[in-house]
Amino acid sequence: MEQNPRDQSRGDQAIVRSRGGLNTKVVDLADAMGRMVKFVLQPGNATEYVVLPGLVGGRAAQELIADKAYDTGQVRSWLTGADIRPVIPSRARRRQPAWHDPAVYGVRHLIENRFAVVKEYRGIATPTANWAKCTRQPFPW
Repeated sequence: MEQNPRDQSRGDQAIVRSRGGLNTKVVDLADAMGRMVKFVLQPGNATEYVVLPGLVGGRAAQELIADKAYDTGQVRSWLTGADIRPVIPSRARRRQPAWHDPAVYGVRHLIENRFAVVKEYRGIATPTANWAKCTRQPFPW
């Protein structure tokens, strides 16, 4: 059976079809001022934390602020081994909740606001903008 030519190019795309339509995740690393340093595009069904060592590895950091998706023992042990303090709230299902500094975690809204502006102007909301080959340059923000 011959492969569809459109399917051959999907290896260079970070798009996946799900119940909600076409999805992509943008995982970014920001500095203390909320400016993007590096980013990775992933298909929408991929686990976010697997790209963390590639994003943070080799960079000087004192703490890493992340959402609950990064609350795994693997991530916390990797960060501790790299002398980076995790500022990650615990998931509800965690038996022993890990402490995080709520004041430091509150700074995370800078990154959320940046993504809200880009989505408002459909900078990354359209499927064509989510092709990995189209976004090798930094976002215009």
